[in-house]
Amino acid sequence: MPPLSHELVVEFLQNNKIELYATQTKICFPILNCIYMKLCYGIIFPPIKVDKDKIIDGHHRYLASLLANKQIQILPYPKTSATHMVDWQNMLLVQEDWDSEEMIKKLNETDAKFNNLSFSEIIEMIK
Repeated sequence: MPPLSHELVVEFLQNNKIELYATQTKICFPILNCIYMKLCYGIIFPPIKVDKDKIIDGHHRYLASLLANKQIQILPYPKTSATHMVDWQNMLLVQEDWDSEEMIKKLNETDAKFNNLSFSEIIEMIK
């Protein structure tokens, strides 16, 4: 897989028809990149939650799966009254990492456990 870059993601969002609609206005590039790298190594993630054609939870996982050309399971889930559709072409891709070091460690531990791997194996994948 080619390395993920900010420019590649923006180009992908501008030039591709994306089947599911977003319901948030921003994507965090560091989170997207981490998930993308893990998907490229075959890491399996929990399903994304979708109401008909709208993503309720799992925007980063969904976009990373498209970029990595990997399948991710979809789980039907009811939307809330706050849910509104956002065009992927208008998505803001931010460089600021939304996760703290503590949260990143917790997510990596969860991914390791979910995939029956060691924490160090997960860390090696995302270097």
